[in-house]
Amino acid sequence: MRNIATTRILHAPESTGALGSHRPWIWPLPRLDGAAPRIVGPVDRSVHDGVDLGYPDCGSSPGVVPVLAARDGVITYAGITKDGPTVCIDHAGGWSTQYANLDHVLAMPTDRFRRRRKTRVRTGDVLGHARRFPLRVRFGLARLGDSGWSVVDPTELMHAWAVLPWRTEPAVDQAA
Repeated sequence: MRNIATTRILHAPESTGALGSHRPWIWPLPRLDGAAPRIVGPVDRSVHDGVDLGYPDCGSSPGVVPVLAARDGVITYAGITKDGPTVCIDHAGGWSTQYANLDHVLAMPTDRFRRRRKTRVRTGDVLGHARRFPLRVRFGLARLGDSGWSVVDPTELMHAWAVLPWRTEPAVDQAA
């Protein structure tokens, strides 16, 4: 996946929390009724253009599965690419994430010819929904450095990212 657009947020320093630690990243897919998302393929070491995220024990979903912003940022692209509905977000510290092969996008489509304010997102905001079958999302990670863009293999970093919970069925009220 290639980065489609960039913003000035890339050059902003990464924010630090109260304890001096960087704001945490989260997985783009939530924990579904207790099942954590995983990297389900392809993990080709020769081409680091992203990975497919999904649920190994669940090939499809009866309901919608949200795709979440991995970190605070600015949507630089929302629209259709060869990989289907896609969202690209620039984050502070030179990071950029791409979410492709979605069922649909909730963000307003971008238009590079019309000047308008870019949409800001917070960590965990719903960007769109994953396809129901196969239940997979293409996720890419890149970083802007002195020598230009470099694609980063997300498998090296995602083990430390948090997974937010999500319930596909409404919780039963115990008081009733």
